[in-house]
Amino acid sequence: MTTSEQLAILFKKFSLGGNYAGVSLEQALEGVSWEDSIVQIKSLNSISTLVFHIDYYIAAVKQVLEGGPLEAKDSLSFIHPPVTSKKDWDTLKTVLFNNIEIVSGLLKSMDSSQFEKPFGTGAYGSTLRNVIGLLEHSHYHLGQIVLLKRLL
Repeated sequence: MTTSEQLAILFKKFSLGGNYAGVSLEQALEGVSWEDSIVQIKSLNSISTLVFHIDYYIAAVKQVLEGGPLEAKDSLSFIHPPVTSKKDWDTLKTVLFNNIEIVSGLLKSMDSSQFEKPFGTGAYGSTLRNVIGLLEHSHYHLGQIVLLKRLL
């Protein structure tokens, strides 16, 4: 199995299950109502904010993998339109899962040699480093979502 195929599988397993963490994003978000998604416990981010944040970076990586520039800014990664209805919540999740599907497809179709090339301008290292970082970052916030869901 190529590096491309392995990374695409890891990305899908983060989303749909079967990963080493034993929980997927889909499982973690199951049963979370829009009302629960916006609850902020003390100074912790809400589940909807974390979903937006995860997608913010997935969308940024997607843009680079599609040949565009890296335009993400950490300062903007938690700022999102308010979730005020089931429709808003469903849309937020749909956008995230669509971006995961697209990135998984992009990863699967990449030639393995592309992973050693600079990511965007190269300021953040290789493409491989950034894809692995995206997976780690996403799993970190998945853990937060699981804990928040339990606290709710």
